[in-house]
Amino acid sequence: MVKGVQQPIRGLFLRFYLLKTMKDLLPDKGSEYEDDENDVTDSIDFILKNFKEMNRLWIRLQYMSSQKDDYKKEEEREELKTTVGENIYRLSSLNGLTVDLYKTKVLPHILDTLIVCEDVMSHQFLIECLINSFPDEFHLETLQPLLEGISKLHKDVDIKTTIITLLDRLTEVVTDKESNIFKMVQKYIDEIFIRFNCKMESKLVIQVSLLSFCIAKDQAKVTENINSVLES
Repeated sequence: MVKGVQQPIRGLFLRFYLLKTMKDLLPDKGSEYEDDENDVTDSIDFILKNFKEMNRLWIRLQYMSSQKDDYKKEEEREELKTTVGENIYRLSSLNGLTVDLYKTKVLPHILDTLIVCEDVMSHQFLIECLINSFPDEFHLETLQPLLEGISKLHKDVDIKTTIITLLDRLTEVVTDKESNIFKMVQKYIDEIFIRFNCKMESKLVIQVSLLSFCIAKDQAKVTENINSVLES
């Protein structure tokens, strides 16, 4: 029944309703529906498939043949974005979701879904939803593929907001022992500046955030890191 509904708005609300209805019925760690044949990986697969389809329906809204102008269509999509983001929130709230499952199943699927669709609104909202929903420790363990995915987003995405949000989250968990983190982050930020053709204002704001990040977390190399930022 769900697959048969291809009208975007109806399909979105039907899948959103399905997601809400199944909230306490999916197998998860410690739930009554977990057994030898059903576990959290089944729930992850179900939600990821639902996410992919809902994102597709959400994007199709802008191509619907109707009397609405482009502004009205974008306004309608803006109002419906949380229905798609609910999938990411549900994934992050699974008790059985581990760093390994996130690294091997969840993050690659979400990034692939985003990058393939090449839609600005989808990229902007869902990447921020991902960064804000999952634990800081998960981002730290998957920083390279996450930054790689961010660097492939649509060029019209407000990358400044995305990078600053991620740096603020990482500041809470990075320790002095992880001194290689700063160099990796700076490498990708330099590449992002080029790919997104960032304006000077955006560059400065991101660099300030990067400075705050290195000062707070890498005291042993703080002078070296500051000089590295200033020279970039």
